[in-house]
Amino acid sequence: LMERLAGGALGLPVTDQIGLVQDVSALTKAGCASISQLLPLLSGLADSLNVNVWSAIAAALGPVSTILKAMDKDKELAAFVRRLISKALKEVGWEPQPSDDDNRKQLRAVILSILAAYIGDDKSHSATVSALFAKFVEDHDAVPMDLLGPILRMSVSTDESAWHQLKRIAESPILDGIYLRAIYSNMGFVTSERMKRDTLDWCLEPVIRIQDIMAPMGAVGRSTAGRSELGWHWFRENADRILERLGSSSASLISYVIKSCCGGGCSVEKAKEIEEYFGEAGNKERFPMVGRGVSQMVEEIQANNAFLARELELVGNGGLQKALST
Repeated sequence: LMERLAGGALGLPVTDQIGLVQDVSALTKAGCASISQLLPLLSGLADSLNVNVWSAIAAALGPVSTILKAMDKDKELAAFVRRLISKALKEVGWEPQPSDDDNRKQLRAVILSILAAYIGDDKSHSATVSALFAKFVEDHDAVPMDLLGPILRMSVSTDESAWHQLKRIAESPILDGIYLRAIYSNMGFVTSERMKRDTLDWCLEPVIRIQDIMAPMGAVGRSTAGRSELGWHWFRENADRILERLGSSSASLISYVIKSCCGGGCSVEKAKEIEEYFGEAGNKERFPMVGRGVSQMVEEIQANNAFLARELELVGNGGLQKALST
């Protein structure tokens, strides 16, 4: 049935295509379907040029990528995504055209966001990315806002000097907040672990407003999801500095910071460590009123681990490798 659905998905009405992707994605996370069944469905919709269909595809790829990275299948995932978006990317291109309608403009942004998320270090795009990044550095308005995030993310992923340039731009006292948010949300995707730590340390400097520090922290977390516990280790090492920086901030802000640094991944060991850390009497006093958020975060990691375990059990049948090759 799933094979028939994947093969005929493009012939369905757009609303049904979107619903099918969302339903199969939910079934996959719940253990009622598998990644090897979801991926062919996404491939079956690769010829679509509808932005809402591609937004559904992008949302479905997120949880799957965490699991595949935990299975050390980064390269296979990148190759799959490269094939998946190739036609749509060729159709919309990198830069806006006078003939663009709203769907095409938004589709370009979604496709480039997918590219940046999974194959942002692809050298075949480096010349284009470098040229657009240089335009942004020279004139912040030269790159459309809906494309700026992917451009910045791909730039720091392939060139550490871009990180330093963005840091200097972000520390300008007259920089518009809309550019700040784009920079903060992508600095953490720098490849080097040392510079990821530099990004986290930068969050504790007064140059970044307290309400903005979750963005670079979250970027570091997303960039290492399923592979590294850098954010969690950094949080424990710097808990006192973090609390000093947050001062009398609300419990909700503190919870957001904890989730940005410590959330995500598939490790039950990490989940247990987090539970024990925030369950200690001293830490309950240091981090009051965050118990619910911590519990939800731990449950999410445990759910990811169960998802991973189910997929690992299926590896031997070859279905996943076949799906990644479609």
